Amino acid sequence: TTMANKFVTSGYARFDDDHYPTIDHRCIDALFAGWDVPLPALDPFCSASETDLRPAVVGDLQDAPQYRSLITNPPYVRPLVDELVRACVQKVRDGDVDVAALLMRSQWDHAKTRVDLFGAPFACSLRLLFRPYWVEERKASPIHNYQWLIWDRRHEGSPTIRHIGVSNG
Repeated sequence: TTMANKFVTSGYARFDDDHYPTIDHRCIDALFAGWDVPLPALDPFCSASETDLRPAVVGDLQDAPQYRSLITNPPYVRPLVDELVRACVQKVRDGDVDVAALLMRSQWDHAKTRVDLFGAPFACSLRLLFRPYWVEERKASPIHNYQWLIWDRRHEGSPTIRHIGVSNG
């Protein structure tokens, strides 16, 4: 019998369409504390937002120009996630929005197939000093580290790495 690696294979059933709303408010608090995000902001990949962000029709970036920021925790279904991230980054590169902030696992940016995403206007890796919860039920502590990857057309100079934690309150 082969033992499954708990860091790769979850013991839990996946939600349909990888829909994990950001219920841990520390995530959005960390973003706003660690980066100047122009509001109003749009979450383009969530039809029911747990934050104060304006949710859009899932996957619809058509109304993005009326917003200055795209802020999202995209579903992690490959290769869909890369397509979604590329669409958000392109909105920044085209000047349709000022900022795209995407909540991703900390190792997501290590793939060589994503190297083209990390030129200008990539601005920051805002690394969370806590592990977010994705479900209300807490049988075990989360095992994955997360970061906000931020593309900001207003940013000048080299990208920065920041570490941020917020209280549980």
